[in-house]
Amino acid sequence: MLPQRSFLALLVAASFPITAIAQQTSTVPAAVPTAVPAPSVVVVVPTGTRVPVSTTDKISSATAQVGDIITIAATEDVIANGYIVVARGAGGQAEIATVERAHGNGGSGKLGIKMDWITAVDGEKIVLTSTLKTASEEDRGGGSSTATILSYALLGPLGLFFHNFSHGKDVILDPSKVLTAFVDTTVHIAATTPAQQTGFAH
Repeated sequence: MLPQRSFLALLVAASFPITAIAQQTSTVPAAVPTAVPAPSVVVVVPTGTRVPVSTTDKISSATAQVGDIITIAATEDVIANGYIVVARGAGGQAEIATVERAHGNGGSGKLGIKMDWITAVDGEKIVLTSTLKTASEEDRGGGSSTATILSYALLGPLGLFFHNFSHGKDVILDPSKVLTAFVDTTVHIAATTPAQQTGFAH
């Protein structure tokens, strides 16, 4: 017959695994419900929709080269048919179309910026242009030859922000200056976020 002290020690040892299992079972975390994504709506973004953008880096006519790729970003939400189709801060691309350096006889620098594309809320790339086209021009397959010649944003004494540039100096474009691009051709975007109703037309 086991002494009473030994019997109690065996009883405690035998009950320990059950207690440990009970403690492990009680610490299993409860399942966290996953968020259900908002349903998307296919939104028509018509040609000519305004897309305000700015460059993400400083560009100068003193150093820029024709063909240089420029990173741009949307400066505000772009809304079409009541939905945000391009979110503020969305990235895109432009390129240097023309460059003219400032020269000693007082000639000021010039930059021509060709808009390429901006990223929509569904991840698709929307083709941009610097020329505002109408729906009828889109149906005809493009605008006039003048629109083709002026298919970039000209910055300089006779172009955008002319009042900010000094005579005889190079053009410097930085993120504080907003350029206006336009949707080149009508596209369909899967949007999920309705625009806030402000009472003003977009």
